[in-house]
Amino acid sequence: MRHTLTLAYLSELSGYSVPTLSIRFQQYLANPPTSKEYLSQLKNTDEWSSCTGYLLIDADWFGERCVITYRDSALGRIYWSLADGEYLAVIKCDLEWLQSENYPFKAAVFDGKKSMDSACRGLTIPIQRCLVHIQTRIQTLLTQNPQTEAGKDLLLLAQHINKINTPYEAKILIRWFLRLYQKHYQFFTQKTLNADPERKTPKWWYTHPYLRQAYQHLYQALPNMFTYLRYPGLPKDNNSSEGSYSQLDNKILIHRGMTQTSKENLISWYFYLTRFYPPNG
Repeated sequence: MRHTLTLAYLSELSGYSVPTLSIRFQQYLANPPTSKEYLSQLKNTDEWSSCTGYLLIDADWFGERCVITYRDSALGRIYWSLADGEYLAVIKCDLEWLQSENYPFKAAVFDGKKSMDSACRGLTIPIQRCLVHIQTRIQTLLTQNPQTEAGKDLLLLAQHINKINTPYEAKILIRWFLRLYQKHYQFFTQKTLNADPERKTPKWWYTHPYLRQAYQHLYQALPNMFTYLRYPGLPKDNNSSEGSYSQLDNKILIHRGMTQTSKENLISWYFYLTRFYPPNG
């Protein structure tokens, strides 16, 4: 099976000339299905009844704009938006539209972006922070070999974040973290004064900025880290989106000469065709 179907190959396969195929593809590309049409068609399939109400929200950038996708944990992608950024107004509007279309919201999973958080809170949708993102972010800030006791302690704790299976275990981990937070607070919030005599006013900054960021990242995520323990079947990460984005990025890379508008139209067609006309379907 060829991974890249060129116009020449399709012309040979179909009997149509290359110019004819090019014109037809351009006509389709200029008129992509909308995400609302996609959702409407999806609701009329038997698959719709398998919705769990657990919504995974994520975004990927391509060129100057991004695509925000909304995936049900069982059904997969149910909606998307093409936007200038991951803005509160865009996400709130999307969630309200899904609500009006009777999507059975139970909880939302995302990586912690403030716009997504505010939109879900505004609609009283329970939040589950992606534990893989939290763990990865802490490990990135601390590195694999932190030099301070505070860093070593937090890295050890971070390795257990994704292993919590009961409310009791969650309570133990939370208490463990709060003890570390209190124990090392004075250290990771230390400040250093810039003693440069040429500066008219002294400037302070955190002596251990990455260590402080790591502690604060976990501290702020804590209230929404273990929602999945209250909702059976709720995913604790949204990593399933990554594979989809990887395939999409490859498609766009193949057609890297496209305009921004054509890229967006390609994305809409990609989402539509892979759902309703899958390659192996």
